[in-house]
Amino acid sequence: MPRVNDLIRARLLAGVPERLPDLETLRRTERSAEFARLRENRMVLGAFRQGLLAAPGRPRRDYVKSMIRRLKAYRVDHNAEHLMDVANLAEVEFVVAGHGVAAADEHDRHAEVVS
Repeated sequence: MPRVNDLIRARLLAGVPERLPDLETLRRTERSAEFARLRENRMVLGAFRQGLLAAPGRPRRDYVKSMIRRLKAYRVDHNAEHLMDVANLAEVEFVVAGHGVAAADEHDRHAEVVS
């Protein structure tokens, strides 16, 4: 299995016809500011309901199970609220579980193309 940097290098050496914008433009355009704003609003409200994100003694919950449940709900009703919940739960899992290290995964685990 080729690594991501090998694929990028091969693509660049093959003379990719399109040129990517500069890094700051990519950071601004390759995200949804509206999604981030709405998601962050929900995190702030969550602090009132469930306490601060990294508060000592915060009860441990099964955030992964909750993410899966919300993704299944999204597939049924296409309510974007579920997507914001999943993103927030992923962030909470990252912070509360204390993993703290993200290891790059260069395997072929990308979203499937839908026709």
